[in-house]
Amino acid sequence: MASQEYHDYIQSEQWQKVRVKRLALGKFRCAACGSRESLEVHHLTYVRLFQERMEDLLPLCRLHHLAAEEMVLKGLLPRSDDVVWLATETIRLIISPDKMVDPRRNGAGRDLETRNTTQEELLSLSWFHEALKLEQRSAFKRLVKKNVKGNPKRQKMIVNALTLYNRQAKPSHETTHKIKPTSAASSELNMVTLSRQLLHSAGRNGVGFKRRQLELLAVPWPPKRGWLSALIGKDIQSDIWDRVMALKGSEHSK
Repeated sequence: MASQEYHDYIQSEQWQKVRVKRLALGKFRCAACGSRESLEVHHLTYVRLFQERMEDLLPLCRLHHLAAEEMVLKGLLPRSDDVVWLATETIRLIISPDKMVDPRRNGAGRDLETRNTTQEELLSLSWFHEALKLEQRSAFKRLVKKNVKGNPKRQKMIVNALTLYNRQAKPSHETTHKIKPTSAASSELNMVTLSRQLLHSAGRNGVGFKRRQLELLAVPWPPKRGWLSALIGKDIQSDIWDRVMALKGSEHSK
């Protein structure tokens, strides 16, 4: 499934009709907690994406939707065709007594609240979930680069893929050794090389930048003529770039 195709679908009138129909079937209440606030629709499976059955979907409030997606990200909830089991297991996990995935207790899904459309697209791809199981980040990045080769949003997808991988906090040989980073030893994994296309993607409508974004990029305010060209080719930490992108504005979510 093409990520752009998924992105267009989630914003389409067709999906909105399906979404409202499923919410109405659930009496406009979260299936986990009964809340009527901030309701969304969670895909239990992508097997019939674009032609979903009502049982493929689950109405959830924003908090429990984030928690369910976190369980998918951790590999605890596969997006298989067994939707009856998935619906039961999803609700069981996100309302479990120990509150292990209750975002109101331990912050589960807090980072996911800033998840953008590119990350949503990545999470809809079966190969990406397989890639997330890799222990070594360098191997993960190689696989991502291979799969997004030729994609016009290639660099943006790589940056967001690494963000999602880092949120798993998966211990590995590469992360357990405490080595003080230097410019020579800094891993390619943790750095983003700024290009004109990448910088334009961070601005509002590809042009305007917020003051806080420029501060993160170490650009004095007000910016002087030629500031953008001066940034091209520079490397910055990926977590800083993630914050720059997050400040661009909220993305459309389902």
